Amino acid sequence: MDTFNGQTGAKFDATGMNGRATLDFDGSDGYAYTTGLTDIRTFLMVWEEATTPSNGTFLLGHTSNYDFHADGSVYVNPTFAASAVQNSTFKVNRTQVPTPNTFGKIRGQPVQFSMVTTANVSSNLFNRDRSFNPPLTGSMSELMIFNAALSSTDVSTLEQYLDTKYDISTNNPTYSINQINGVVEFDGVEATNVNFIDSNTITATVPAGSLGSVDVTVTNPDNQSNTLTNGFTYAGADIVSVNPTSGSRLGGYDVTITGNNFSNVASYNKDITVNNTTGSPITDYEGNITLDTKALISANKMNSDCSDIRVKDVDGTTDLNYYIDGGCNTPSTIVWFKKASLPTGSSTLKLTYGDSDLSSNSNIANFSFASVLSSANNKLWLSANNNTNNITSSNDAVTPTFSNVSGISIDGGNITKTAADDSWTNAGLTSTNSTTLSNGYVSAVARNSNPADNVWTS
Repeated sequence: MDTFNGQTGAKFDATGMNGRATLDFDGSDGYAYTTGLTDIRTFLMVWEEATTPSNGTFLLGHTSNYDFHADGSVYVNPTFAASAVQNSTFKVNRTQVPTPNTFGKIRGQPVQFSMVTTANVSSNLFNRDRSFNPPLTGSMSELMIFNAALSSTDVSTLEQYLDTKYDISTNNPTYSINQINGVVEFDGVEATNVNFIDSNTITATVPAGSLGSVDVTVTNPDNQSNTLTNGFTYAGADIVSVNPTSGSRLGGYDVTITGNNFSNVASYNKDITVNNTTGSPITDYEGNITLDTKALISANKMNSDCSDIRVKDVDGTTDLNYYIDGGCNTPSTIVWFKKASLPTGSSTLKLTYGDSDLSSNSNIANFSFASVLSSANNKLWLSANNNTNNITSSNDAVTPTFSNVSGISIDGGNITKTAADDSWTNAGLTSTNSTTLSNGYVSAVARNSNPADNVWTS
């Protein structure tokens, strides 16, 4: 999509939607699709309208018709909106609205919409209807448009995906993440300030202890450990030496432990504490966390492509299925994980990274929302959390792009067909407008204008 009539565009905010990325619209921004959609049957959206927006803002719109016409107080205008929209199955925060053309707008909080129309409707604008009134004032994080009337099951699957991704429901399990390093122990007492330098070197601060020789134990984050008997005299894995080898019983000073085969496998990990407050165990639970992979990559703690990320079950060793949603090397990378059964109360999983030898196991196919998102009916998918531009602040440019559309992959901005018919593989079309706007403004996405003919436009 492109900016409408030369307007400025939206600003990227890495944490503006409940800690997830979003696109902020200030009431003067409109967007036009590269080629209009004339066969819309289903759309879903996550957004937050400002508490005091400009009067008469719109979600979807068109330069010449008013299928999605709204007004200042309701999402669907009872006079002008198309009957296919007025009579649609319209759900707000996963609850069906009995009469779409009377439902009042919700402002000042994140909201999830889904709509299945009764017939084809058209749109070639986002957040503006013809030339009426200013565009919306608020934030949009995700927009999906399908040219088929999705089943109630498929709609519910996508609603669950968006609800969990953006933490819209107050009944979702909650998460907390804590950094966990390797453990160094002197006679069973943990040292502090433990730092992994390389596969042969660890530094740590000796705890207070009793006079005499004590064992020094090193436990890697993967729970493998080794002990040097009488390694320190108060005074540590094949441990070769501990420097210094003696010191005051009061502790408080640093030592360097050298040796061989200190593991750099999963050199870093974080505890993921999941609190299931629903009152019942959840089967095939799909949750997600947000991780600043850009900072970790910059600190050389994570592979540049996030291929070393793993999510471990409560035993600390069993790998869970996971999926990196929207790309790596960003300040708000979303990592999904799937657990066969999430009990009530608190469960502690582990997020590990730091093994440069690992290749990625991220796979959307292991998740319930994969088949719907990858459907050929997915005609447009715009997500603030699907960028490849290494966003570092709200002042950086961002280009929303497609992801996981059936038979399509995007690599460096190039659209490549990966299905059986590869006659137009690497066609050279790009997913971005050729003139990306500056100062944090969004440029463009491409979409399939005629999937039957395998024709793409940019």
